[in-house]
Amino acid sequence: MSKHTPGPWRIGRKVPHLVIAGTEGCLICDCALDEITPMEEFRANAKLIAAAPELLAALEYAVRYEVQVVNQENEHRVAGTHFPLPEWVAQAMAAISAAKGE
Repeated sequence: MSKHTPGPWRIGRKVPHLVIAGTEGCLICDCALDEITPMEEFRANAKLIAAAPELLAALEYAVRYEVQVVNQENEHRVAGTHFPLPEWVAQAMAAISAAKGE
């Protein structure tokens, strides 16, 4: 899979749409307003989409940090014992893989 458009992504308005665009003006998403979704929910969805690059980067950082900490703790443990990675790390790694299409 190719890489996603780098962030930050911004929300713009192009009546009757909300659009999410990359820094170079690259269109990420064109969200057409509908008569079913309340405007507050529609804007919240657009904000979540626009935050995707930062959320992905933060999650990748958190996983790398946690793996490093656990590995360092394991280096100081008695042979044969170790700290396993927390369950959230496996969930985060699955989310990262899904976001990257892996």
